[in-house]
Amino acid sequence: MNESEHARVGLALVDLNELLTEITPLIAELVGDDIAVSTELAPGLDPIECDRRHIAQAVLNLVANSRDAMPRGGRLVIRSGSATVLSGDARYPDLAGGRYVSLTVADAGCGMTDEVKAHAFEPFFTTKEFGKGTGLGLPFVLGVVRSFGGDVAIESTVGVGTTVEMLFPPGDADIPIVVLG
Repeated sequence: MNESEHARVGLALVDLNELLTEITPLIAELVGDDIAVSTELAPGLDPIECDRRHIAQAVLNLVANSRDAMPRGGRLVIRSGSATVLSGDARYPDLAGGRYVSLTVADAGCGMTDEVKAHAFEPFFTTKEFGKGTGLGLPFVLGVVRSFGGDVAIESTVGVGTTVEMLFPPGDADIPIVVLG
């Protein structure tokens, strides 16, 4: 197996909407009855090339953070869609300009200060009390998304909530996928 094939083991073209529909029951169970969950799935999205388990885990990590940010309940929205990034976009400085598939998790929680937001992707950084979090959820999300050629941006306002947007390049249906199994 050459290096290119080795890097692609376990990857597949994934319909993001199908994946989100499959994990919606897990999301509802994870947040409980005090948080209203809604999904807004854009039709006709390009598939993304990824490991579906890693994307599902990234979404569940974000959902757990949202749940913790809304201890008295609230609203959680999960969206899929398309996005266009312009070269030099300050929110996504490492992405080339072009079309991307977006996955957004937005909550009406406590939000983050600019200082907290600046450290959010640092491993072991957490605002949770000792024993309540490891500080590895957001770094995991960033690592997963970047491993599939994408990037992550956070918008947050204290007292209003947080939105995490993940962008993925559309998958290339002409690339052969090697799956062990």
